[in-house]
Amino acid sequence: MRDLFPKTIDKSQNGATWWRGAWECRNWNGYFQEREGGTGNWCFRIPWFSNDDKSCTVYVIAADGEITKRDEIPINDAGEILIRGKRYGREFWHH
Repeated sequence: MRDLFPKTIDKSQNGATWWRGAWECRNWNGYFQEREGGTGNWCFRIPWFSNDDKSCTVYVIAADGEITKRDEIPINDAGEILIRGKRYGREFWHH
């Protein structure tokens, strides 16, 4: 069910979920993730890549619940990003 009172959701808490338009969003260990229509893979949001394409920036959730960014997330030649010691392929991130 879509959240009727989104401001009452503590987005800073791991596992918190909320809706933003057609997108279901969540806090996964401090990282912002989303999926369209509430189905499919949870995906990290990459707003931009470094000039050399060896790293990128992803959205994270600050202690106050606001969305901010984390720079220098490694990305390899296969397009996999490295989050918390695990590689995630293209099916697990949006740009």
